[in-house]
Amino acid sequence: FNRLTELFIESGCRMMLVDTEEENHPALNFFRKHGFKNEIGQIYLSRNLSNHPQYLKKKGRKTTHRKTKVSPRNIDEKPPDHTN
Repeated sequence: FNRLTELFIESGCRMMLVDTEEENHPALNFFRKHGFKNEIGQIYLSRNLSNHPQYLKKKGRKTTHRKTKVSPRNIDEKPPDHTN
């Protein structure tokens, strides 16, 4: 891990970020041991573009008109607090 840090510095990086699940205590302990701190809660969102018309056009496939599954959770709803 120290060599990786050295490579980052040699490449001009000024910051390293790591990502793990809140419940992954072995990983959190490892990162803390190596100087990571300032834990910040994040929300990651994803979007699958493989059915987007522009993506399909680029790949040379016909557009498919499938219904998109929508999560029943209100988009404005605050996510559950997992800090307990």
